Amino acid sequence: MTDNTGGFIYRTPRFDFISKFKNKYPAIICPGFYILHWAAGCLGECSYCWLKGTMTRYFSVLKNHRHLQEKPKLVLCTNIGLMEKQIERMVLNKKTPFVLNAGELADSFCGMDKKTLDSILRPFNLLKDTPHKILFVTKFDPFVALQIEPTLLDNAIFSFSLSPFSKYERGTEPWKERIQSAKALDRPVRLRLDPLIPEFGWMPGYRELVEEILKPPTLQIERVTLGRLRFFPVVKSTMTDKAKLLEFAPKRRPEDKRFVLPDEDFLKMAGYIITLFPLGTQFALCKEPEYIWKKFQVYGLDYKNPKCNCVL
Repeated sequence: MTDNTGGFIYRTPRFDFISKFKNKYPAIICPGFYILHWAAGCLGECSYCWLKGTMTRYFSVLKNHRHLQEKPKLVLCTNIGLMEKQIERMVLNKKTPFVLNAGELADSFCGMDKKTLDSILRPFNLLKDTPHKILFVTKFDPFVALQIEPTLLDNAIFSFSLSPFSKYERGTEPWKERIQSAKALDRPVRLRLDPLIPEFGWMPGYRELVEEILKPPTLQIERVTLGRLRFFPVVKSTMTDKAKLLEFAPKRRPEDKRFVLPDEDFLKMAGYIITLFPLGTQFALCKEPEYIWKKFQVYGLDYKNPKCNCVL
């Protein structure tokens, strides 16, 4: 492992690069997916970021084994050859179609280089018409993906996280530029408006956001996933703008013990945002209980078969 003044370190792990996300909370709807451990953390400074909680837990392990003095923002794995072999084995042997999420433990394009991206994509192009997909979730410019032959991206899903309130997402690509990056890919993309934050002026803020999304050139929207402000106590201990965000999410809900934006606020915000998009847009919720999903059945959301961000 090598320390780097940019706030990240390199690691050569020997563990499995793929694990399955297990929903620990039966009352919360989350179909689950597979996680690709190509990296952990992010160089961005989002106030509410749950990756900070991830890195807090990760650092507790690393500091004992590697004698680190400071918690890194981002850990990049170097033995991508082993990672590629594990992806290849899964793609060739698994019969049930799956999504492999490269954006659960790290922003997919923060620290991503072309060599690593090539290694991730290559196994998905071994079989013609494979049903398996690789998911990239980002708040950064996926410029490295534009260096890839477009046909090699056929099995890739690109998902952009968006918020009109840049002050809570310091260090990331500005949201308007993020939308332009999504349009530059010239392919269907998914959008995550998550977390929804009832900042003063949120209605015109989200209206401007959606207007920018719908402004020509046309953005091909495959799916929009809405999520409320929510965080576990470990994230609470690392967040910035804590006083303001705790004001928005003051209580823990019983289903998963997260601090959450109250139901009535989330229902109001999500309902309003849905009306801003064209009819026929596919929507989903992220990590919500059944009773909340049922409130949105009128918009075509199906809690029994949720088509949310991380599933096919």
